[in-house]
Amino acid sequence: MAQADRADARLAARRPGPWRKWPGAPLGEVVERKLIRRARLGIIDHSVAARRIARIRVVPP
Repeated sequence: MAQADRADARLAARRPGPWRKWPGAPLGEVVERKLIRRARLGIIDHSVAARRIARIRVVPP
C-alpha cells in the first residue's frame, strides 16, 4: 500500500493546477498562444493550428 501512496504523491506533485486567464489578457491572444504551443509540441498539426487561429481572428461585420 505504501508504494501506491508514493505513486499518488508523485502524480499529485507533477499535475499542474487549473488554468486561468488573467482578467486583462485578450482571450483571442491567449487561445492563439495555446494553439501555437500545442503545434510546437506536436499535440496538434501545424495546419490545424493555423486554421483554428484564422477562425479566431475573424471579425464579424
